[in-house]
This record gives sequence, C-alpha cells and structure tokens, in this order.
Amino acid sequence: MCRPCAGAGRRHLVARIAAAWRELKRRIQLERQLTATIGIGANKLLAKIASDHQKPDGLADSRVRKGDFLEPIPCGLSSAWAG
Repeated sequence: MCRPCAGAGRRHLVARIAAAWRELKRRIQLERQLTATIGIGANKLLAKIASDHQKPDGLADSRVRKGDFLEPIPCGLSSAWAG
C-alpha cells in the first residue's frame, strides 16, 4: 500500500487492481486487436460465471454483487456447471 493512501486501505487496493484489469484489456486490444472478457470471483466457477455475464469485451467481478449474483441464472443453465 502506498503511504499517501494508507488510510484508504482496501478501497485503494481494489481500485488499483481494477485499474490493472482495465489496462490489461486495453493492451490486449491495442497489441492484438482482440477483445477480452475478465471475470473475477472467489473461485474459478464464479469467475467464469461473472465473465459470461459480460461477454464480449467485459470486466465483471462476482464479489461485488454478493448473494444476488447467481439469482438471475436460469436453473437449467446453472445445473450444467454441476458436472
């Protein structure tokens, strides 16, 4: 954590990480002329679900929506992830 922002703590860290995600997407677009979708979650499954909600060319964080993140997903679709 940088000294001037030591009091901001977690909010500052989250903002810096989000900026890094946006920069990664920008560089992929600039250097490869491709879109990229980034999904962030507590585990691989939640990250995948988050990225599916923002395709194409999105950035989604399932942790932001807390409990209601999975609610709008149809039962038939979510059962496909059960294996």
